[in-house]
Amino acid sequence: MANFKRGAAHAFVKPGVTLAMTLIVSLQANATDTPKVPQYATRDELRGCMNADDALKATRKKVNENMARNQASLATVQLEAVELVDEQRRVDATDNTAIDAFNDKMAAHNKRVEQVNAQASVFKAGSDAYNDELLEYNRRCSTLVYRIDDRNAILKEREAGHK
Repeated sequence: MANFKRGAAHAFVKPGVTLAMTLIVSLQANATDTPKVPQYATRDELRGCMNADDALKATRKKVNENMARNQASLATVQLEAVELVDEQRRVDATDNTAIDAFNDKMAAHNKRVEQVNAQASVFKAGSDAYNDELLEYNRRCSTLVYRIDDRNAILKEREAGHK
């Protein structure tokens, strides 16, 4: 076994060399910290993002309309349920004809509830699809760097009807 003295390992490193190595490492770190020149999007990439934005706006409008329609249907079904509960209290439990009539109303109501739920599922699927499209749009377009001249040229194309 070799005997080592304390500090012997440091005896081989000269102070000036340590300083020079520190400066080199520091300069290399700073070289990677310099900002990159932005990569501009092509006009076609920008046009694609602008078209996608327009499509998303139309889809969002449809999703919002469907949500409003579903909320209105749900409110109607809930109001019917409250009315049926009130009517059930008034049904004569000894009158089979009245019981059958009430049960028919309940069956019709339950069918409407199923329709509203099915409609809500369809609307939810549309909303989920919109959210997926929005995420993809944000992934692809949210950090897009473009030239204002390209945007203006695309807007002029649109005005001329060459979408």
